[in-house]
Amino acid sequence: MFHWTYALITNTSMSSLLEPIDILCMLVAAISHDVDHTGRTNAFEIESGSHLALRYHDNAVLEQHHTATMFLILNMPDCNLFANLDNSQRKYARKFMINAIMYTDMSKHFKLINDVNIRLDEAKS
Repeated sequence: MFHWTYALITNTSMSSLLEPIDILCMLVAAISHDVDHTGRTNAFEIESGSHLALRYHDNAVLEQHHTATMFLILNMPDCNLFANLDNSQRKYARKFMINAIMYTDMSKHFKLINDVNIRLDEAKS
């Protein structure tokens, strides 16, 4: 996912549509989107009543787990890539990365595609 995201940013006009913080958030989310993956699907987690399914109320179970794990890592002093951002930038980055990882849940993927197409159409205008 990271390589594909990097290639998309560098080989298309996408970088001209994004702020530097957006690019950083996209790359961090891409490298984190499957962190601590169980090797199972959301459906399996829910059907088996796993601790993750219980924790995340059967909703985008793995994506929520990946996101929470990413933020636990980013909160470590030696790993906090966002330490020098102001509060509003940190909130923006957090929301951006949460959304990016949540959209990797295939039940949300097609909304992402639609959102991207709308943004690209707006940029053309």
